[in-house]
Amino acid sequence: ASWGKDWRSHFQVDIVNGAPGHELKFDGRNLVGSYLRVGLEKEGTWRTYKLRQDFVSADKVQMEDDITASVVVPRQQISGLPEKEFDAHPCLKISQNCEWRLF
Repeated sequence: ASWGKDWRSHFQVDIVNGAPGHELKFDGRNLVGSYLRVGLEKEGTWRTYKLRQDFVSADKVQMEDDITASVVVPRQQISGLPEKEFDAHPCLKISQNCEWRLF
């Protein structure tokens, strides 16, 4: 069924302390978006990404061995590499075991 020009009737907000609230609802259900903040932009603002609607974060804390953090960086940004040894690789992955942070 098409809403036609009646789309507004499907969206509403609650009245809080006599004024419209700030939480949008669709047919009586709260619309919730989940976002992930990763690092900062050059001007100091957060880099924010919207997560998929079906994303559910894990509640489990890792309690096993081999907890590792890694990052991939452009080869040119790493100084002190042996000459020509990594020329065929435009990026390099740096890994660090970090289980000591948990145990």
